This record gives sequence, C-alpha cells and structure tokens, in this order.
Amino acid sequence: MAEPENLKLLGETLGMNLASRETESSVAPFRADIVYQDINSDCRVLIENQIEQTDHAHLGQLMTCAAGKEASRIVWISKRFNEQHRAALDWLNRITFEDFKFFGIEVELWKIGNSPPAPKFNLVRCT
Repeated sequence: MAEPENLKLLGETLGMNLASRETESSVAPFRADIVYQDINSDCRVLIENQIEQTDHAHLGQLMTCAAGKEASRIVWISKRFNEQHRAALDWLNRITFEDFKFFGIEVELWKIGNSPPAPKFNLVRCT
C-alpha cells in the first residue's frame, strides 16, 4: 500500500495529492498503519488497512489513531465494507465539522496475463 504507484492511485481516487508518508507510526500502545499529508489541503491523512471485511475492532483502531495523529482525513481501506460500517462513516461525516472527512475504500487486486497484481480502489459512498 505504501508504494509510490499505489499512493498516487489512492490519491487520485480520493481527490488528494498525498506525500510525506509515515508507516506503522506509534500511537502508544497502538500503531497507525500509514499517515500522509494532503498537499492540496495541508491536512493530515490517516489510512487504516484491513485485509478482510470491515470489523468493529478496526473501526475503534481507526478512531484511536485518528485522534492520536490529529488526522482530519480518515481513510479505511478494506476488502469489503459491511453496511453497518459504511453507515458509521456516513454518520461521522454528518456529525463532525466540515474540516473532517471519513472515507471508505474497497480494494480489489487486478492482474492481466503475467503482470504483477495491481490495486483498484473503489470509493464506498459515504455522505
């Protein structure tokens, strides 16, 4: 996920210009997966990766790390979002200040012929 080509593709999906990555950044005793800066808005962006379907533990980790890193753009990447977690992101977007934005991203891996797998990021519609 932290590879430059993935970063560029994710930034395009989110409408952000991402730079200055930090991976596995300490939020004692936890770790934030990836922290970026959106050059366009000068906002800190927290990215939480989840290999499988969304779950409550990752939602709590997302919120804890967002607070610890003072991120105002919070991105949860997962293989699949269940409806309750998508609704939670919708609710967070409705009740927080406009400076804060929560994003859900479902990731697919595409492979053509013998090429290495490449990610395709799909924005989960959150209000």
